[in-house]
Amino acid sequence: MNLTDCQAKVDPLDYRQLSAQSSLFLDFLYSFDKVSSFYTDAHLSLERLRQRAGRLLQSGREYPRDSLTPVLEAFNRRVGAGDKAFAQIEKLRSPQAVAVVTGQQLGLFGGPSYCVYKAATAVKVAQLLEAEGISAVAIFWLPSDDSDFEEVRSSSWLNRQGKRFEVSFPAHPGSARMVGRTSLQGIQSCLEELKQQGLPGQFSSSVLENLAQCYSPQSDFRLGFGRWLSGLFRKHGLVLFDALSPGYKQLIRPVFENALQRREEILASLEQRRQELIAAGHFAQVHVGQGETLMFWMDGDIRYKLRCEEGRYHARGDSGRSFSLEDFQALIQDCPDCIGPNVLLRPIVQDHLFPTAAYVGGPGEVSYFSQVSAISGYWGIESAVFPRSALTVVDRKAQRLLKRYDLSLSDLMKSSRLEVTRQIIESGGSSRVLEEFDRLESEVERRLEALQPLIRSEDPPVADMLRGSGHKIAHQIKKVRDRFVKNHEGRNTHLSDHLDYLYSDLLPHSKPQERVLNFNQFLALEGEGLVEALLESIDPFAHSHHVLWV
Repeated sequence: MNLTDCQAKVDPLDYRQLSAQSSLFLDFLYSFDKVSSFYTDAHLSLERLRQRAGRLLQSGREYPRDSLTPVLEAFNRRVGAGDKAFAQIEKLRSPQAVAVVTGQQLGLFGGPSYCVYKAATAVKVAQLLEAEGISAVAIFWLPSDDSDFEEVRSSSWLNRQGKRFEVSFPAHPGSARMVGRTSLQGIQSCLEELKQQGLPGQFSSSVLENLAQCYSPQSDFRLGFGRWLSGLFRKHGLVLFDALSPGYKQLIRPVFENALQRREEILASLEQRRQELIAAGHFAQVHVGQGETLMFWMDGDIRYKLRCEEGRYHARGDSGRSFSLEDFQALIQDCPDCIGPNVLLRPIVQDHLFPTAAYVGGPGEVSYFSQVSAISGYWGIESAVFPRSALTVVDRKAQRLLKRYDLSLSDLMKSSRLEVTRQIIESGGSSRVLEEFDRLESEVERRLEALQPLIRSEDPPVADMLRGSGHKIAHQIKKVRDRFVKNHEGRNTHLSDHLDYLYSDLLPHSKPQERVLNFNQFLALEGEGLVEALLESIDPFAHSHHVLWV
């Protein structure tokens, strides 16, 4: 197999079969009528998405296409984008082109795999719109102005022994420095850790070499991330937008001005939406306090949350700075690059800049767009979210082990390790022991139930005592049975090692694989052809978790 070959097939897995899914996200996918009042649109089919794109193009709204072109060209040139990306940027100049936008924090070496799945979904959706005769450009928004460095400085991997390990960039000493401008001077230790641990797969050397080229010590987080992601989708012309690009914020001053002038109305609308979500059995994903401004102040490389208290706008943290209303208004006029949007205002900034037919977001973003839709009308915008494709990559070793023990991925996701071990025992030679435990439990329960009415007719307190004792007996039987199951795994070292691998690979830390393991893990196994396999296999309109067998 060479770097361009990767055979894969995909099976759908209903989100409702998975644990820890928010009710709002599930209703959005499967019962949209229940939550339709929280969203401006739901383009959950290609036809609906095509209609939305058509409405955007016919709305008469003007976008700063010509002004954005040099901004996009400058950053994509810095990260070494290919000719296809620049052709896509030029395409965006046309008033007949729409954008399919996504984005993700600048995780170390790309962060968790779902970052790539967001980009792949955006590319695939743009391709499907193109097939419908609508000119579409896939754009990845780099939130370089984010300051949560602790959340992005580590990435998770499996070594050649199938053991999970973490690679972490040196921490900042309590700084609010923006991630995108963080120097990569300490990156060499991370690269060395990857080499020492050893990545499994015939393409591991190529992957490590590519990471070293993208993440050079002379660079910073946004350029390292940008080079890596742009290279991954070079053939497909994914366009990168850097939130720290100079100059473009002149174009969005009206967004900041409106957020300032109508702050109280906006907060009232967000509070009303919070109450509506609670009444419907959901919750607000993003907490909004009374002093919320939806904006940050940027001073050099540091970003400060702005809060309004007693008529003044205070930069939280160590700055000690505060602004009067007039000062803040002047700051927006004179230095818009000094202002940044928070998570609820960013989609509005995005839709002010780009004709966004779809914003591709994960389950959390789908949830907080229920709040964005409550305020986007203040800017004459209908912000809408499109759920990204979710994936679990099942490598050859995991496939062999699942087949050997007659397990499915949903077995691992829905059941505890103890329950999975019991399932394996039940299909093997020790099944009779478990059958006898079950028979004992049923027989004890039956006999105690039969005894209850006889005792209760003569001595009710003793009957209550018997019922309590029955629960304790059942608990002890279960405890002994569970110990038998656990000891069975302990005695069978192969089984224990195999389950270690399956859980580390497919459900690390009891979380979906895509939220933990780095995508380069799978590139090392399958080569760059895995990206093409993703794009060929995923169906953005399937509304299911994709199980990718490679």
